[in-house]
Amino acid sequence: MDRKPPCILAIGEMLWDELPSGAMPGGAPLNFAWHCHQLGAEVVLISRVGADERGDALRELLQSWRISDRWLQTDATRPTGRVEVRLSASGEPSYSILENVAYDAIEWPPLDSEIWARVDAISYGTLAQRSPQSQSAIQFGLAHANPRLRICDLNLRPPFVDARTVQASIQAANWLKLNEMELPNVAEMLGLPGHSPDDWVLELQRREPQLQLVVQTLGEAGCRLWANGQSWQIPGVSVPVVDTVGAGDAFTAALWIRRWHGADWPIAALHATQYAALVVQHPGGTPRIPNTDFPWNQVRS
Repeated sequence: MDRKPPCILAIGEMLWDELPSGAMPGGAPLNFAWHCHQLGAEVVLISRVGADERGDALRELLQSWRISDRWLQTDATRPTGRVEVRLSASGEPSYSILENVAYDAIEWPPLDSEIWARVDAISYGTLAQRSPQSQSAIQFGLAHANPRLRICDLNLRPPFVDARTVQASIQAANWLKLNEMELPNVAEMLGLPGHSPDDWVLELQRREPQLQLVVQTLGEAGCRLWANGQSWQIPGVSVPVVDTVGAGDAFTAALWIRRWHGADWPIAALHATQYAALVVQHPGGTPRIPNTDFPWNQVRS
């Protein structure tokens, strides 16, 4: 008999990605929550939007997705977050992020014990922690998350990168996900010795023994994982790319779901890489992917 669906609590920014093709819902926690939901998980999403049309549209979007907006807060004075997204010829995004917006004032909500008891994992990043108020809410949630799995997707977004926030976020995490550029940046930021990803991760896990997993996504080249004293290089998938917005969030969601359902690390990571490859073939970070297209549902001859 299958276990109950897993439940993820995602906390952080909800916003609009203003892409060349138009505005799309975004923010790493929203992207991650959508993919977890699409992959069969229950979602508790904590964020904050403005009392404006963009905020109303995000609330209506959650309702249309059948994700509860119960913990989506409304800010009377700050606007809903927005990000101007520019795309390179290969679909790689760069960001101009509006400051002093609603998700900079997230409060930890009074989750009732029944809901909190259902949560299996909590996911967070660093962008929403650029403000003291949202950082306090996120850190409060993490402090009360034990023994739940704590998944940190750093999502470093210059100029909103603070070494103390990065270090505190890693120290709270059981899983750490970084992209190709973030791992060397973190190594320099934290003074990790060595000259290679293996050197840096070995030292990071020595310093932070609670880190069960460190995973580095490499785009079309796949990913690398370090877990249980082992490491794996997972091949990538070459596909036509519309944009890569939200691909890392999709990867992390699929990795968590596949591990929940019992896949070993390399298989879970392969499936996550293949799922992210489906996402980059669509605009924005929250495309609808039919479950018949999920890599683990494909019939192999």
